[in-house]
Amino acid sequence: MTPEPWISHPWVSSDDLRELKRKRTFAECYGSVSGSRSLIAIALLFYQSTVIHLTLWPVLNGLSSVWLLCHLFVIICAVRWNFEAASTGPGFVRRGWMREKKKELRECLQFCGVCDGFKPPRSHHCRKCGRCVLKMDHHCPWINTCVGHQNVIPFTKFLVAAVLGSVHSSYVLYEGVLYGMAEKPEERMSQRQLTFTMFCLGFASSVVVLVGYLLYRQIMELLTNRTNVESYIEEKALTYRRESDPKFVWPYDRGYFKNVSEVFFESPGNGFFFPVIDGCGQFALSVEQMRQKLIKRRSTKVVQIAEPLRFKFHLAELFDRLWLSESVVKVKKAELWMITRFTDHHLYGHRMCLSMGLPNSIIFDAITRPRPGSVRSLCFAPVVPQPPVDGLFFFVPSFSIRLLSQTRPSPFPAVSLV
Repeated sequence: MTPEPWISHPWVSSDDLRELKRKRTFAECYGSVSGSRSLIAIALLFYQSTVIHLTLWPVLNGLSSVWLLCHLFVIICAVRWNFEAASTGPGFVRRGWMREKKKELRECLQFCGVCDGFKPPRSHHCRKCGRCVLKMDHHCPWINTCVGHQNVIPFTKFLVAAVLGSVHSSYVLYEGVLYGMAEKPEERMSQRQLTFTMFCLGFASSVVVLVGYLLYRQIMELLTNRTNVESYIEEKALTYRRESDPKFVWPYDRGYFKNVSEVFFESPGNGFFFPVIDGCGQFALSVEQMRQKLIKRRSTKVVQIAEPLRFKFHLAELFDRLWLSESVVKVKKAELWMITRFTDHHLYGHRMCLSMGLPNSIIFDAITRPRPGSVRSLCFAPVVPQPPVDGLFFFVPSFSIRLLSQTRPSPFPAVSLV
């Protein structure tokens, strides 16, 4: 009897499995300040909430002791699962995977020019990690690596522990703020301690909201067997289709129970192939992605920056920065950009060299224009990245555009994109 492809497949060698299961060292996980931000945040909230807890509810009280031990248990779980998710890693594709079969596989699999190999179904190249990731969901700055096939379980557990710990810390710190603002002089905190407690309270509350929303998204992805990247791919598949095109069916959604069982209770498999529904093949998603990239290349527009904007930061953009985790690009006057797509709030593309010429160019003027009813004024940020590799796209904050001149009829309406 032939084994299932997600259990054993001739394309998946022992070297591939060894690379998939390679553990990251502690230095790789937390060797920088940005990489250890999660541990810093956990230590900050744990320290201040414990100090307030011991101040308000002495340990001699039996119920207080149990509550404090439960809080300590949640914090330990959060640290443990954060390290497990970071050290396990998402599961990387070996560089040069199936490169020797380039002619045979180019019709059913995508080729990654950076890794010089094919990308298995459901895998994507992460620009921050510099590798192709198996069943990539997103790059998470809180574990300093991607969330993928190998670490999705400990990452979900970490989110649960982080939300529970932050809820408890928020309550304790809130009581601490009330205590510090009491009218009785003997119950008042110092101004410095009260300010620090209020800061921790705001931070803990923001973690509850932001990480809670991320946990909700993660649970929905597990129930529907779609990663964050794949949800966008499916959305494009339904948008790009014409009435004459065959209907696109998501090949991995086998129902809530089987989807959850596949992740938590069944064998994790090799990460290169996954169970699919009847009537769909293993390469259905890869073929659809190649079709979408062909459409994107055909619809790419070349624009020239007439006037860049000065950077202005607004609180309304904070969530986008945390959620997208993409590089923000500064543009310069007269630069040429190939815009591959745009959404309600963002433009995506990559910079062109002046030697490439200006074919079919559209010249736009970027002007600051706040969204109606909002304090948000969107503009370009001052971070200048390295010249992008072909196929890598950069996040650009949204802006209003006004058509100045063009060589051909404009492909975009002369209206605000925000």
